[in-house]
Amino acid sequence: MPEVDQNICTGCQICAQTAPEVFEMKDDGLAHAISDESTPEAEQAAQQCPVDAISL
Repeated sequence: MPEVDQNICTGCQICAQTAPEVFEMKDDGLAHAISDESTPEAEQAAQQCPVDAISL
C-alpha cells in the first residue's frame, strides 16, 4: 500500500501529477495516498520524489 510520510513531504506535487489515481494533494498542501494499489505510475512517483517521502 502506498504511503506518504507527512513529516518529510514538501508538497512538490510530482506524485499527484505522475500517479493521480494513487496520490492527491490535500488542503494541508501535502500529498496523500488515496489508493491501496501500487501501480507502475506509483512506483515512478516514488522514484521521482525528491525527499523519498513515498513508500510502497
